[in-house]
Amino acid sequence: SLTCIGLLVDKKDVAKAQKALAESGATRVETHTNFALMCIVGEGLGHHKGLASRVFKAVAKEGVNVGLISAGASLVAYHFTVDEGDLEKATKAVHEELFGC
Repeated sequence: SLTCIGLLVDKKDVAKAQKALAESGATRVETHTNFALMCIVGEGLGHHKGLASRVFKAVAKEGVNVGLISAGASLVAYHFTVDEGDLEKATKAVHEELFGC
């Protein structure tokens, strides 16, 4: 079986996180840097069918690749990563798609 865990840590804490993972017995650790975390937050997000699809399509339309995706059990937030250099472009795409601005 396969267990995969994704962690987001501040750049200054990467070495400490890698060390802790190695000491915990993790057999494989990959590190990816220069990502920005985006969050879509709102009451009942999980009940709006197609919302995540709209967000990711809008971001992709601007040529921005989405990395790690997380939707919490609370249904109030979607989190995803984009390259730091694409953060402004992705933010504008999401605002345009959801708010028309």
